[in-house]
Amino acid sequence: ADARLECGVRWTVSGVRVEVPPTPNNLALLAEPSSDSGTIGDGITKSTTVGITGRADPGDRITFLRQGTTIPTSPSTVVTSTNGTFSATLQLLANQTNQLTTIATNDLGMSSPVSAALAITVDTVAPSAPTVVLTSPDTGASSTDRVTSALPVFGVTSSPDSTVTVSATRGGLPYSLGGTTSFPGTGSQAVHSPSSIAGSLPDGVWQFRFVASDAAGNESSAVTSSVTLDTVSPVTPTIQLTGGGTTTTDTTPSFSGTAEAGSLVELRSGSTVIVSTTASVSGSYSITAPTLAIGNYSFTVNSTDTAGNQSMSTDINFTVQVSGSPSDDIADAVEVEFGTEYTVGGETTESGERSCAGNGGSVWFTWIANRSSLVELNTFGSSYDTVLSVYLRSGVSPTTVNSGELQSCNDDSGGLQSRIQFSAIEGQLYYIQVRQFRGSAPGTLKINLD
Repeated sequence: ADARLECGVRWTVSGVRVEVPPTPNNLALLAEPSSDSGTIGDGITKSTTVGITGRADPGDRITFLRQGTTIPTSPSTVVTSTNGTFSATLQLLANQTNQLTTIATNDLGMSSPVSAALAITVDTVAPSAPTVVLTSPDTGASSTDRVTSALPVFGVTSSPDSTVTVSATRGGLPYSLGGTTSFPGTGSQAVHSPSSIAGSLPDGVWQFRFVASDAAGNESSAVTSSVTLDTVSPVTPTIQLTGGGTTTTDTTPSFSGTAEAGSLVELRSGSTVIVSTTASVSGSYSITAPTLAIGNYSFTVNSTDTAGNQSMSTDINFTVQVSGSPSDDIADAVEVEFGTEYTVGGETTESGERSCAGNGGSVWFTWIANRSSLVELNTFGSSYDTVLSVYLRSGVSPTTVNSGELQSCNDDSGGLQSRIQFSAIEGQLYYIQVRQFRGSAPGTLKINLD
């Protein structure tokens, strides 16, 4: 007799038992990365070979269908275990959604209704590799060598359906950045700072690796970005006039010293860069200033390494004098030639040096008196405001002036020029000081004996 068979209902027809098995349920993708790559439980995977589990009556044979068509399984015969579970390995179609259903068949050959569908999306296409650019300053001698003192910051662009993961090595060895090292793609550039994850980064040669992945677990090719981080200041440079000393008659003086090998060495006046050079591999340098006027100067050198770290030397104070000018220092005083026009400028005042007026630079002469009489010296015909003094020294190779040895001193006796009188003793050595009333500007000096 004909009969409508209902799920899980037993019938007896003409003495024959008829039993329809219950519909399989709880179909699920096996919760293992080999089957459910990416996020477990989201129904999206990159695997075309997957494991499927479910529940049915013990002993029932399970048939799998994909889009309503029976598909092979591994093992070829799937039988529900005594605890009511079953599992099988299936081949799915790539890059589409697979609708999987099952039918249970009991030992009487009776089949259950088709189960509810399990939708599994198989995606085997990897996302595009992210675009990575260094957005933090590349400090130092080059803006493109990626040797920098600035903590690296990157601009990362990746597709909106991807997640970017960052990893790092330092000196070729893996380095844990700690914290969250993944961020979602937005389709537009996002700012990423590894130091914001790690808190700080030590100096070294860094390589950052950026990989985009999608929901199925497909990964893009890696994009690497290398940065050498150097935050240590170079060694303090030194500076001196080439040949030593603090006075030169060279109006384009040269300077030499030491600095970090390969660093940029800048000759500076205050904050103004005058000229620059590069320190040699041995750490030495030589640099020549452009033409300087007669006068006093204070220079420094600044050393900048390839990463942009800087260090500054101490100041060098020096004087540029015209060649042939009289001596700036009393110990080097030259014999006076009365009536001769001398070129002066840029002189300084020695420690302890005295005068009856003014505070400018001074020059020194010697004179051995050729008579014993009252003599007059003056600076008439000079081009600047002079202060004229004569000293009688008792020592040899003098270095300072004692006020008790002063014979005569005058500031302005003839306009801005000076005139003094004193009683000279034949054969006596006298020291003549001519001081600028203020400063040490270039000019001409004439000393006359009457």
